[in-house]
Amino acid sequence: MPRLFRRAVWLLCISMFSFVCQAARPNLTLFTRYEANSTDNIRSVGVSTFQRLNNSYLGGEGLVSLGYAEVMTKDGVMEDYLAWELAYRMGLYGPAFVYIEAGIDLAELTFREKDEDCCTSESERDDNIDGYIGLGAGFQPNQHLRLETFVRLRQIDSKIWASERHTFAGVQVSLVF
Repeated sequence: MPRLFRRAVWLLCISMFSFVCQAARPNLTLFTRYEANSTDNIRSVGVSTFQRLNNSYLGGEGLVSLGYAEVMTKDGVMEDYLAWELAYRMGLYGPAFVYIEAGIDLAELTFREKDEDCCTSESERDDNIDGYIGLGAGFQPNQHLRLETFVRLRQIDSKIWASERHTFAGVQVSLVF
C-alpha cells in the first residue's frame, strides 16, 4: 500500500500544481471535521482554499488542518497524538459536489528522525509517513455554508506501534468566505 499511496500523492500534487496555474478566484474556507471508526476518532479544525476553473464544475481545494487523534493500536493500546495535515481535493463542485482527496501528516514529515540506534530492531524503524486517500460528497445550501461526508483509508503508525484499523468515515462543516 505505501507505494500505491505515494503514487497517488504525487499524481494529486502534479494535478494540483497544474490546476492552480489555471484557476480563478480562490475562496477561503474555515472548517471543523470529525472522523471515526469503531475504536478511533480524529477531531480537526482547519483552513482551505477552494478554486474552480472558469465556467466549469471542475474544482480543487488545498487544506491544512490541526487535529487531535485517538487510535487503537494492533496491541490493543489507545494512543493519542496531534495531527497536522496537508491535503488536496479534486472534484466536481456545484450546489452538490463529489471529490477525491489525498493527504499527509506534516508533523511526521517535518519532524521525522532517522534513527540509527544500534538497539532498534528493523521492524521498529518501519515508520511510514502517515497519510490518507479518500472519497467525499456534500452540498452547499447557501453561499457561506458547506456540509460534507467522506470515507478515508488511512496509514497511521509510529516507530513502535501501528493502528489496528485503517478505514474512517466522517463529516465536515465549513464556512466559506
